[in-house]
Amino acid sequence: MATPFFLRIGATALTDMPVTFCFVLTLYCTVRLSQAPTYRLAIITGLCLGAGLLCKYTMIFIYPLLLGMCIIQGALRRLLPYLGVVVLVSGSVLAVWLGYTAAVGILTAQRDTLASHTRFASMTNGGLRWKVGTSLLGLPSGLGTYSLPLLVVGGRRLLQRKSQADLLVLLWIGAVFVPLVLTLPGPRYFLPAFPALALMMACGLGRVGEAAGRLILVALLYCGGALYLFVDWYRQVHSLFV
Repeated sequence: MATPFFLRIGATALTDMPVTFCFVLTLYCTVRLSQAPTYRLAIITGLCLGAGLLCKYTMIFIYPLLLGMCIIQGALRRLLPYLGVVVLVSGSVLAVWLGYTAAVGILTAQRDTLASHTRFASMTNGGLRWKVGTSLLGLPSGLGTYSLPLLVVGGRRLLQRKSQADLLVLLWIGAVFVPLVLTLPGPRYFLPAFPALALMMACGLGRVGEAAGRLILVALLYCGGALYLFVDWYRQVHSLFV
């Protein structure tokens, strides 16, 4: 709740928040699947994953995350048949949608748009300016620069403890951030990793003891100020924040 993007993007008619919901729900179902594996739960997990794929392509980052989760838990061999069902069901959902869009001509209509975006991202001047703006302005403003110290403290604590849960949080962040940092389509595309960043910040709050409540209050107040700027500020560099 202290990250401006969570509230700002959550109130817009975009697919970023639904894909974040599906991302977290799929992770939750996978955790339940690792505890008590059943093919029924594997089908439900696959449907959740498939729904996320229909929302946004960033949902594909969850596949290596699920694999890494099973490896960290030492349950890959036991869960491999169920993961196969998850992949089959989610892939079937996506295949049905792609078949429909190809039949009605949506894919063909989007071809030129996707090609233009690809050309822009690879341009020396425009693409580089976009990537620098996303890294230095867009993403930090979405997270809230006031959150960065807690992220640093929390990340250091996770690396020190290295429990299964800590490694899962780090893997979650890496599975989303690494491919997106290489392409940088836009700061809001990082939203599926925001819950993991919140867990990292919560871990950092655990190091400050009784001051945690005051820090949360300050972060919420800063978030309110950031949201006011988002609404009231005339942004000439609009593309850097969208």
